[in-house]
Amino acid sequence: MERHPHPDARRTRIVRVVLALLVAALFAAGCAGLDPIPQPAASTGSADFSSYVALGTSVSMGIESGGLVDEFQINSVPALIARQTGANGGTFIQPLCAEPGLPNLITVESLAPLQLGLRPGSPPATPYIPRPADGYDNLAISGAVLANVLARESGFPYFDIVLQGQGTMIRQCLAQRPTFVTVELGVNDAVRAVFAGGDPAQLISVGQFQALYTQIMDSLAIGVPNAKFALANIPQVTEIPYATTVPLVVTAPLGPNGAPVTVRLRDGAGPLPDGSLILLPASPLIQTVPFYGFPPPAPPLPDSLVITVAERAAIESAVSGYNTVIAQQSQARGAALVDEFGLFDRLNRDGFVLGGTTYRTDYISGGLFSFDGVHPSALGSGILANAFITAINSRFGARIPVVDLSPLTNSQMALAAGR
Repeated sequence: MERHPHPDARRTRIVRVVLALLVAALFAAGCAGLDPIPQPAASTGSADFSSYVALGTSVSMGIESGGLVDEFQINSVPALIARQTGANGGTFIQPLCAEPGLPNLITVESLAPLQLGLRPGSPPATPYIPRPADGYDNLAISGAVLANVLARESGFPYFDIVLQGQGTMIRQCLAQRPTFVTVELGVNDAVRAVFAGGDPAQLISVGQFQALYTQIMDSLAIGVPNAKFALANIPQVTEIPYATTVPLVVTAPLGPNGAPVTVRLRDGAGPLPDGSLILLPASPLIQTVPFYGFPPPAPPLPDSLVITVAERAAIESAVSGYNTVIAQQSQARGAALVDEFGLFDRLNRDGFVLGGTTYRTDYISGGLFSFDGVHPSALGSGILANAFITAINSRFGARIPVVDLSPLTNSQMALAAGR
């Protein structure tokens, strides 16, 4: 006796056959040149970039390899964001400085052995893009701490280049009636302690940081109440190549007949324990007579070039406190929060893969930092710009395309690193 399948089972088989035929038809059409499904058009969502202004430090200004020049500035983080958003009608005005820039730019003369050089600058440099009446769109200034945003109008060389004595950063920002502001501030309030060899006097308290940062954001909220913001937090400043490149333990030909000997470098207190940091400028002192940091009679490393374990803990605690303030302000202002701390933590740990090459934060060879060991390379700036764009897209429902990073690997940094 013939058994007939249940009607539901028959319907299920019919649906499967129809779906299979549709998939096959679509595949065949695709092979025949069917156009791909169009992607949604780019959009800034609820963020308005018709008047975009950037407040920031040297990272946003476009400093690389110790100096400022237009070849770096054109790929500053704000400039990349402006290009991707079509900000300011396609015109984002920066204080571009022509060759040779200022001050001296660090160059790499040889990779094996490593030899650095200097390309002389010519301070004072005057931007060849005149300052607009209400100020430059990129108001980022190298060396600016939070207090400077509110109360400094001049200072050689970078404050004079950007502000030209026409008012503070916050005043010139408000004068442009921005609709969108990126805020990359606070890192100098932390990193200057690193540059000073861990001197805790260079750190402001978390309470002071909160008062200043809140004042900046209050000024923006009152002056441009309809503007929207993207706030970047602070990377871990003890993890930049400037502070991590020189090892605590080195091998030197100090044994009988020049045999190699492993040596733990020392400061005035004795051999440096794990967790201490030796700053990059100590490198030539260690490598040449009288070999600072080696056992007596060699002199100890100077305190100004060593960060102790306790000093490192104080700096990292301050960064954590500062970032808590920035996160709170981001939430209170409805701003996009750009996790620069998390970004550089991942880059330190995992590197960044692009075109089959892994770029890292290692000094010189890594490709993500410029030759000063402090500021990102063009590629590093592009990665940070994309972190801004991703955060803006998420917060404001935007579809801003990320920066194509491939051209940025052809920067001076990447070329010298053998990329």
